[in-house]
Amino acid sequence: MTKILINGQKDFGNRGCEALVRSVVKLIKLKYTSSTIYVPSSNIKLDEKQYPDFKKDGVIFIPYFYPTLLRYWIQFLRIPIGFLQKINFPFIVPKKIKNIYNEVDKVISLGGDMYTYEGRITAWIHGMDNLAINIFNKPINLISASISDFNEVPHYQKHLKKHFSKFSNIIVREKISYDIVRHTFEYSNVKNSPDIAFLLDKKEVDIESFWPEKNSKKVVGINISPLFQKLSKKSSPIDAMKLFIDDLIQSRGFNVLLVPHVFSLEGNINNNDLIFMKKIIKDLGDYDGRLSIVDKQLNAQEIKYVISKCNFFIGARMHSTIAAVSTLVPTLFLSYSNKGVGMSKFIYNEMPLYITLDNFSRNALNEKFNLLEDNHIEIKDMLKEKMPIIVDKIKSDYYKIL
Repeated sequence: MTKILINGQKDFGNRGCEALVRSVVKLIKLKYTSSTIYVPSSNIKLDEKQYPDFKKDGVIFIPYFYPTLLRYWIQFLRIPIGFLQKINFPFIVPKKIKNIYNEVDKVISLGGDMYTYEGRITAWIHGMDNLAINIFNKPINLISASISDFNEVPHYQKHLKKHFSKFSNIIVREKISYDIVRHTFEYSNVKNSPDIAFLLDKKEVDIESFWPEKNSKKVVGINISPLFQKLSKKSSPIDAMKLFIDDLIQSRGFNVLLVPHVFSLEGNINNNDLIFMKKIIKDLGDYDGRLSIVDKQLNAQEIKYVISKCNFFIGARMHSTIAAVSTLVPTLFLSYSNKGVGMSKFIYNEMPLYITLDNFSRNALNEKFNLLEDNHIEIKDMLKEKMPIIVDKIKSDYYKIL
């Protein structure tokens, strides 16, 4: 019996986290005849409901550990004094959590955005990974990561370099992060391999209740997150998006489906795509049913199915865009960090189908969508050829370290 702990997971309100967990579990099941996979959760009952086959897949949900004092500690680390960033949060770890670390064979740390700089120090995941490395001496692999260089906090950059040197393996999901790990953090045992969530299965679900008014018009799926708005230093991205949606419907003849990808299972309003995007419909109206939103609590597999039914997709959340391109939907990446640009370049090579936060505007959206629409046949053919290669590479690279 192989026992594996997954770090970097809070709950399935973030469908990207759910996609990562399900995909890791899928590969673990292929590799081991018998396994137990411990998955942290801040609301075990809701996550079990979101993942009804968890028992069959060998998953055991365990309490998510995030001390209240850590919120203050993260703010404390903003003080620009170098030695502070070298101090690990003084965790008092519950006995139940210690016991799990003791009994597992290895730890898989879900990278995602955990080690990206978005105006904050990555103290929580840093501390949890350190438990595995320094206290319990467990092999740990960081996977599907986008990694910032942390130039904004150079002392922390040095601290991370030492931290990463203790990982058994690091797998990043795009070349920008690969170059940072190799050259900034000088870590050699790193692979650039596609995000493991490309393996996520889609699951058919009834879409009739939220699909835009049925007619011959094509549907553009759109995801934009409150994080995109929060990180913007220019004019409001949401205002530009509203103008673009009006262009799509009124001038271009498309229907639009808004697709939340992060929205709390508990109704929490923070970082909630659903609440954020509902304001778009409130401000614009629904254009006689031609603008609608996915307002059901679907899981990651079901949302992937919904996205697969769109003719085009525009997304800010990384795993919403992965769901799109992996189901052969021509996709425009909205990027607030290196991950969106990196993923776009990985998929499209030199075709610049991304918009960075600094360049986000109504004109940019229309210009890039023109490029997407004009090349959609070639893009679909390219995706059809590329996806089996991506899946094979993921299985080859990840299978070795799980």
